[in-house]
Amino acid sequence: MLLPAVDAAAQTTAGVAVGISNQAAGTSSLPSLGPGFGGTAAGIIADLDRPFRRHFTIGVEASTAGAISGEQSQRTSTATSAFTSHHRDSVFSGTFKLHVPVVGPVRAAAGIGGGLAWRRTARTGTTSPLLPPVVRTDFSDTVS
Repeated sequence: MLLPAVDAAAQTTAGVAVGISNQAAGTSSLPSLGPGFGGTAAGIIADLDRPFRRHFTIGVEASTAGAISGEQSQRTSTATSAFTSHHRDSVFSGTFKLHVPVVGPVRAAAGIGGGLAWRRTARTGTTSPLLPPVVRTDFSDTVS
């Protein structure tokens, strides 16, 4: 049985996309922290939309990418550090959409949604005090 788009029930849709992302180096704030770093990383996005009512759908989406890394240094009033920063972001979102038929198989949609971002930066390197005795010690830290 064939039904026109206006009578057809909403359908579940799912998708996955894989790609490459390039992030330009950020601004340096030397002598406090720098230099800025950027890089290229592979990423993935996945989404799912499910029917909720005749003209409504609820959807979710998640995206993440590999880490970008860079050599940095930081100076505070008491110490100086040299380290490698590894940074990665993940984003999770949800949507609620209203779908209405326009003409034939063409539909229009309006939606509202929200999301959460998870930003992670880990640093590994060495640190030493500015005043003697100057002894370098290893450290590993997660800043976000």
